[in-house]
Amino acid sequence: MHHIASTRRPASPRSAFTLIELLTVIAIIGILAAILIPTVGAVRESARSAACASNLRQIAMAVLLFTESNGGRLPGSNTVTINRGVWNPEVNTTNFANQSVVESSAHLSTRIAGYLGTARSGALWRCPSNSEGARLSNEGNPTREITYILNQNRTASTGMVPPSPFGTSAGGGVLPARLSDIRAAAHPDNPGVDANGRRWSEITELSRIWMISDADSINYGGFSGYPAETASNAVPMAHRGGRNYAFFDGRVQYFKASNLPANP
Repeated sequence: MHHIASTRRPASPRSAFTLIELLTVIAIIGILAAILIPTVGAVRESARSAACASNLRQIAMAVLLFTESNGGRLPGSNTVTINRGVWNPEVNTTNFANQSVVESSAHLSTRIAGYLGTARSGALWRCPSNSEGARLSNEGNPTREITYILNQNRTASTGMVPPSPFGTSAGGGVLPARLSDIRAAAHPDNPGVDANGRRWSEITELSRIWMISDADSINYGGFSGYPAETASNAVPMAHRGGRNYAFFDGRVQYFKASNLPANP
């Protein structure tokens, strides 16, 4: 009897990565991680900045709708000073939809609640990139959280003409400004200059006068729990060294620290 010869080949030795190959793969993975991780972070911040801009746009449009329905005047009164820091109504537990609630009448959210429709959640009033400012402002007062501020200067010397455009109870009371009054702050005949030496007369449109912006220690240091600009725990500008601004015409724009809008 003849045996049929086997056609099977002998098994080859098991292949494996050499040490050099493994080190090469690890190095490549490290290089890719170094490239991708900052990119992912930048994408996330871009998304947060876009969400912040959307918040400011909705708030600014609600302010303009209020103004249109109230003889051209901004929301506010001459008996209660609207807070410069914009309180988040989700943390400030007063019923901000009820404009008769005295405790909340100093908050912008109270004044414009009826013009926001269903967009009343706390997320609307919170910059998603400013968790530190939110935390610090809340530490000093558990009913307070501030990540946005109004262009609500107290005196003409600090920039705005007329002062306190959203009204104030100080000095016998000043009614909220009309949009035409805000525009007059930038009238060509106005000889004043802002804190940076820029002439008010160079700012001739509502689209160049800001209404509400991100808060940080540079523009809000020393108020509502925000550390001073020189403090070790100072709150930086929220968006890659810049801020989002909503203007009195409703538009929103991002500005780097080197090119901030005037504060007329």
